[in-house]
Amino acid sequence: MILTRFARVSKSTLVYLSKKDFTNRLATLCMKYMLSKNKIPPKITFTKKLLEGKPVELSYNFSSGIAFQMKFTEKSLEGKNPKEFFEKLISTSDRDFLKIDEERRWKIEYAPNGRSLCKKCKRQIREKEIRLGELQREKNLLVQQFYHFKCFDWSKQKGILIHGINDLSELDQQKVKKKIKPKAE
Repeated sequence: MILTRFARVSKSTLVYLSKKDFTNRLATLCMKYMLSKNKIPPKITFTKKLLEGKPVELSYNFSSGIAFQMKFTEKSLEGKNPKEFFEKLISTSDRDFLKIDEERRWKIEYAPNGRSLCKKCKRQIREKEIRLGELQREKNLLVQQFYHFKCFDWSKQKGILIHGINDLSELDQQKVKKKIKPKAE
């Protein structure tokens, strides 16, 4: 088991933070960066469509196993409309936000809440149920589409890279590894 701890430096000591506190601190730093530089920091992806009147959700990906979900609202963006603010940053960016990195294309996790729907069966994925997410292009954004573990068509995937697998229980990791077919040589 790998233990990940988050901390900030205060004077000459480390102050350890919970993942939630670290995510809030990271969101604040990203927001300040975006407001001052008028650009989106590296390793950021959009996790939902940009909708009027809704928060913008971003993911900051440190590695294939560590990602932080951040929400930006009008309040956190100092009164700026989130949709308009991010559309402007995307339009002036030299980054390709639609490029899907194979290392980040698939993720598996326990659903944090019961709000997502399975792309195949269109039914709710209950909280703490295993879900498989695929990063897909949708208009000018990358969005995550989720599947129930049982609804996902494993037969079409060869040598698939899935991040988040190490965060599952040992038993669930074994279930996933049995489904993954080796890449054809």
